[in-house]
Order: sequence, then C-alpha cells, then structure tokens
Amino acid sequence: MDHSTTQSNFLRLIAWASLLLAAIPLTDSAEALSISQRVIHTFSWGDRTYTCLNIDGGQVPLPIPPLGGPKVTVGSGVAITWPADGATAIIRNASKPEAALIDLMDKPEGADAWKKYIVSRLHGEGYTATVGSLQPDCLDVNHWRMGAITMDYALGGRKSSALLLLWRCKDGSTLAVTMDTDPAALKTHVADLFTLLGGALVIPPGR
Repeated sequence: MDHSTTQSNFLRLIAWASLLLAAIPLTDSAEALSISQRVIHTFSWGDRTYTCLNIDGGQVPLPIPPLGGPKVTVGSGVAITWPADGATAIIRNASKPEAALIDLMDKPEGADAWKKYIVSRLHGEGYTATVGSLQPDCLDVNHWRMGAITMDYALGGRKSSALLLLWRCKDGSTLAVTMDTDPAALKTHVADLFTLLGGALVIPPGR
C-alpha cells in the first residue's frame, strides 16, 4: 500500500480537530483504559448511546454511524470490526515498548525504532516485510500526542498489512490501536478508522 498517502491521510483527517480541541479543557487522571457508555443527541441520528474511552478524567465517544458502519464490542480492550470482511482494529493499553515509541517519533532515531518494533511483532521464519520509509506521523494536540505507521508483510506468498497507532494521553498513559488484515481491507478501513478517531477528538469529553 502507499505508506506516504496513508500517513498523509492520518494528518489530514485528524489535524482539523486541533482547531476545536484547543478550547476543550481536560482534567488530570492516572486511570488506565476503561470503557463506559454515554448518550449524545445528534441532529441526524437523534439520541444515541456511544461506547466511550475513559481517558483524562472524561468520556471520549467513538462516533460509529448507526447503519452501514463498523461494530464496536468491548472485552479486554475495544474491538472495532467491519462485518463485510471481518477486519478488526483493537484499542487497548499500550505495552511499555510501544509507549516508549511516542517519545521517539520526532527524533532522528524515531523512524528506525518504529520500524524495528513493528517488524518485531512478526514471529516465525519465512516472513518478508516492507515498512513505510517515512518518519512516523506525529501530532500534538491539547496535551495529546498521536502517531501511526503501516507495514506490508508476507508469509508463504500470503500478503497482509498491519497498522500501529499510538495515542499518548494527558495523564501519561498510552493507548495502542492495532489492525492486521488483508492489504486491500487495511487500505479501505484505515481511512474509516482515522475518520472515527478524528470524530472522537472533536466531541468534548463528558464528565
């Protein structure tokens, strides 16, 4: 897939949210990822109950359309699944190695560190992998820091693609968003995912 286009889309779809986020106050919290429900009134869809990420002392909704969009299920993390092809993105607490990547995104060694980590997620012999040559995108908004990188890989001739997106919260905790699927599915759904997260950023956190 075109890594440059994917990463540029990440910035375009999310960056417009920064204009609104500057006016949204956040409270401090030491809470790890937890989930709650929140009712929000919308002009198009009426009152709807959204699954929310409880971060920075507030509820950040995931604005999934009521029809034709992915489905949200909650377990040890949040799974966003596209029923047509089964592609799934997982939102969870980041591991320590993943959280460390956030601080390297805009440093000279950042690109290599991200590449090495995402390739290290493959286990076994016979893998080939191609990681985007660009520095991972870095977005700092209202004390939140986000970055993303994609990778194409193959085993025995079967091609797949992976996404790693990291979200550093104001309280210092870090969320990871991962997706591993068919290259065509990833290319299609990664834009949906970035739009979803961009929509989440512009809805004021509820208390």
